[in-house]
Amino acid sequence: MKNIKLTLPITILLASFILGGFFFLTQVVKQRSIEEQQDVKLENQKAESATRQSDSLLIEQCKAKAKTRAQQQREIEETSFYGENIQEMLDTHCYNKDYSDKLMSQCLNMIMDTTTKTYNEKETAYYNQFYSECLNS
Repeated sequence: MKNIKLTLPITILLASFILGGFFFLTQVVKQRSIEEQQDVKLENQKAESATRQSDSLLIEQCKAKAKTRAQQQREIEETSFYGENIQEMLDTHCYNKDYSDKLMSQCLNMIMDTTTKTYNEKETAYYNQFYSECLNS
């Protein structure tokens, strides 16, 4: 009779340990799975960050190249323009008229301002062209 009385509590204890063990192992597996997912997510974020940094570096390099090429193109055109056409413009617009020294100075300033503005606009256009070429290559 004593054996029967002990059998039921022992069975209940064994069943509890077995069920508890399965529950514990299930929780451990879930936790490992969550940790693995977090590791994968962190690796993806690092890869995206590295990609963004390399893209950002490429963009900065393209900007620098475009700026340099645009400035070089402007210098080429300005040198060509000032060397050939500035004297012609001065003769046409300033020297052939009876201007006082003050008006002559204003005329010269007007020509220089106009050409500088034109070349600033051209430099911006060249920059945009060279920048888009760099990004597309």
